[in-house]
This record gives sequence, C-alpha cells and structure tokens, in this order.
Amino acid sequence: MKLTKEKILPHMVDALLALLSLVFVSFLWSSPFFLSLALLAISATIILAGRRRLHDTLFFLAAGIWGALAEAIAVNFGGAWSYPMPHYAGIPIWLPILWGIAGVFLIRLSDTVTELFKK
Repeated sequence: MKLTKEKILPHMVDALLALLSLVFVSFLWSSPFFLSLALLAISATIILAGRRRLHDTLFFLAAGIWGALAEAIAVNFGGAWSYPMPHYAGIPIWLPILWGIAGVFLIRLSDTVTELFKK
C-alpha cells in the first residue's frame, strides 16, 4: 500500500482527537460531567468520521466495557491504584468513554499497519 495524503490524513485526525481526549482528562478530571460530555463529543466525531461506523461503534462499546471492567477489578480487588473521584465500582464515570476512544484509535491504527505490511 502506498502512503498518500488521503490515507494518512484520517489517521492524523484520529491521533489528534485521541490526544485531545487525554488533554481533556488532564484538565477536566475534577468536572466529570463536563469531561464526559467532551469525551462523548470526541467519540461521536471519531465514529462518524470513519468509514466503518457500525464496526467502530461495536468496538467502542466493547473496549469501553472491557477496559472499565478490567480497571474496576484491578482497583477494587487488587488495590493496584485508586482514582481521586470514583463514581461507580471505584472508577470515574468517564473512564469507559476514554477506553472506547482508545480502542477505536488502536483498531484503526492496527488495520492500517497490517495493510502497510501486506505483501
């Protein structure tokens, strides 16, 4: 696969939105309602901008559920770390949304890398 502007641009946008989500977490973590709204807006943008909306939505939900579940187990049963403002099961309300964003970003990145190295 040849790298072109059309192929690279969507991944740059994805990376910027993923980075923006981390910036929002860094500055809005003490306002969980506003952080959740900001992350949901980023999620909608990422999913609606993609070509495989159903695939991305399902992956977003799976990553959000499994990522948050894994953290809840680690926090509650393992005592690995704690959050300063947990809302449910020892984790912040916005954490599943962040896991969903990360999941969609990583699956898209993985698909592109796989395509790049196909023979």
